[in-house]
Amino acid sequence: MFYNGNYGRYDEAMKSCNRALELNPEYGLAWYLKGIIFLNTNQESESASCFLNATKYDPALIVYVPVIE
Repeated sequence: MFYNGNYGRYDEAMKSCNRALELNPEYGLAWYLKGIIFLNTNQESESASCFLNATKYDPALIVYVPVIE
């Protein structure tokens, strides 16, 4: 979240997410952040599947998932 939110360093943020998901593929927060990174880099279609996984593994995240039109 640090690289994504504060500095726009999306490549580093994505590497961190991917590493977290390698260690634990069911880590909902990593899936959520990956979706946010995709949104911030104008890749909305990729973000939808990340948000789906995020809420699958951590249903409480549903309140944070943005509406994609």
